[in-house]
Amino acid sequence: MTACRLGLALAAVMTCTGAFAEEFGNEIEAWTPAAEAGDPVAQELLGLMYRRSKEYSEAADWFRRAAKQGRTKAQIGLGWMYESGEGVPLDPARAHMWYDIAAENRQGVGSDYPWIAAEVLNRAAAYRQRVAARMTETEIAEARRMARICATSDNAACD
Repeated sequence: MTACRLGLALAAVMTCTGAFAEEFGNEIEAWTPAAEAGDPVAQELLGLMYRRSKEYSEAADWFRRAAKQGRTKAQIGLGWMYESGEGVPLDPARAHMWYDIAAENRQGVGSDYPWIAAEVLNRAAAYRQRVAARMTETEIAEARRMARICATSDNAACD
């Protein structure tokens, strides 16, 4: 994919909802080989497209692959899926874990613009706070323990 095409695909994903999301068919087809080959940007992008298309199980799968490779937006996406129970079981502790990992992930934001990176990290922290407001102290402590295990395993032990 060219940088221009990547930019167009990301712009489409960020702005499209509902019936227009059906237009992702060609983009999904184009990005799938790179994602299957392990490209975390392509995996994250597929996660976004599938989520916008309301194919939540498929979105969770691609987000998980990219999140384990350190992609911050995929970590946020996976946290949202666990928080909402879309495509995965409802699990506030796991949502908190992924938001916590994303909020501390300075390397995986994927932006050359510091203000965009800061916004993504701030969003992850706000989402973590939102889900924590509905959790007990014991649940929050467990979520933090899971996040530490995940982070010290280089994202391998995140499930």
